[in-house]
Amino acid sequence: MSAVNEDVSVSRSGEKASAIRPTAAGQIGGAIRNFAPYANLQALMSDPRMARVSADVRRPIDVKKSEIDGKRGELIASADKQDSAEDGFEEEGRNLGTEKQTLAAAVADIDRLIAAHNARCNPAPDAASYQRCVSDAAQINAERDRVNARVDDYNKRANAHNSKIASLQSSRVTLVSDADGWAEKIKELIAEIEKILAESKDCTDELKKTVHQICDEPHSCTGEMTDCEDMRLRLKVGETCLAARKKVRELCPLSPAEEKGHEEAINNVEAAIRWCQYCIKKRCEPVGGENEGLVSPDDWTPLQE
Repeated sequence: MSAVNEDVSVSRSGEKASAIRPTAAGQIGGAIRNFAPYANLQALMSDPRMARVSADVRRPIDVKKSEIDGKRGELIASADKQDSAEDGFEEEGRNLGTEKQTLAAAVADIDRLIAAHNARCNPAPDAASYQRCVSDAAQINAERDRVNARVDDYNKRANAHNSKIASLQSSRVTLVSDADGWAEKIKELIAEIEKILAESKDCTDELKKTVHQICDEPHSCTGEMTDCEDMRLRLKVGETCLAARKKVRELCPLSPAEEKGHEEAINNVEAAIRWCQYCIKKRCEPVGGENEGLVSPDDWTPLQE
């Protein structure tokens, strides 16, 4: 009967399934594509006032914008790759999570069988029970080995999954940091453009009013005029008027009709300036030298004031 006291207990499985690290959620590609400050920058670059910024000031702005656009394309390509990989691993993680629950139930079942067997057969109460306990132990141990083998296989795949997730999370951190740097450059460029536009003289009512005030002053000469100082004053007014009208053309958005009228006014002022210059040279400059063969402008009829 000594055999009855032989240990036929089944050891507990003692195996735990690995935990699944959650995959970082969120679509980086969409966040980059829909980044609102980038849309604001696009709108600023299309602002009519930007067309009036001098080339020297505009050139570095365009370079920075081009760099931002290029970086955006690179980030979107990397983000789409990251998002696709994360989506695939999220599905794999869900499948592993479901499998883990199934394995946990199997481990719990075998643990209950082992506990019940050990309570019944350790030691076996009698010789008749002993043989049955030996047979049960063999079956339970075989089932335990099958469950533990499933757990081992699962843990290998789960650990591999977690290693990939760790790599993905690391690449996500790098990508997000890169995208944050890109976003900061956008905000800096927006601030730079807004400062330039704020400091630039813009089309104002005061500017238009000044044009009318200047150009309403007499600024044309006639062939009968003999007062050289008056003609020089009119020439100066004409030159000031021309500069003011060109400033309006440079700064102010004009309709086609306004543009046509403004060009006609500029042409008239330029013609008036040429006529005053002719009259001054003819009447107020010494005879000879540059005045030899002086011919009056033939493209404008002097205004009579």
